[in-house]
Amino acid sequence: MPKDENPWVLKKDHERFQIYTREKSGSKIDEVQVVALISGTIREAYEVLTDTGNFTETFRPHIIESGVTKKGVDCSSVYLVMDPALLERRYTHIKLCTTFLSPDSFNFYWTRLPDRPLQAGDKAIEMDFRKGGCTFNETAVPDELQVTCQASLDLGGSLPVFMINEINMKAIPSVIWQIYDEIKRRRDFSSEVLKKGK
Repeated sequence: MPKDENPWVLKKDHERFQIYTREKSGSKIDEVQVVALISGTIREAYEVLTDTGNFTETFRPHIIESGVTKKGVDCSSVYLVMDPALLERRYTHIKLCTTFLSPDSFNFYWTRLPDRPLQAGDKAIEMDFRKGGCTFNETAVPDELQVTCQASLDLGGSLPVFMINEINMKAIPSVIWQIYDEIKRRRDFSSEVLKKGK
């Protein structure tokens, strides 16, 4: 671990996931790390995360609009418009990338893009995703993935820091469960299609 990085502190320890936080140098907003086990395969997780056109379905109800501003092979520029509960509408413009580390492991990561896409509108407040990412690894258990996500998200506006830190500790695990839910939904849909085809 680089000398300028603080150690992770365990905040929640559950059977299927753990949440850690650490102070981030040069920022009042903590960095959050979540390690979770979910059902699924590398192929299924990859298909969910690269299907940016379906983000409004996968990450509902928070993402209400998404789109690609620049399409690439391993990286694409994507805008997201969000409608968080009890807060004004937010948007972010990020570069999303995927890199396979091995046949049973890949990284999904993002960096903030500075320009405001026209699709975000004039009233949405910028939410700074900064940079972060998730690593997906197949475990020795069949049909199981270990997901490790690290992020430090600034929701923008005039929210107090303690509230941003609390929201991040809830939002990042929630994203992982939404990926799992989408994998399960697609499996259920495929099963129904096969049943009807018989």
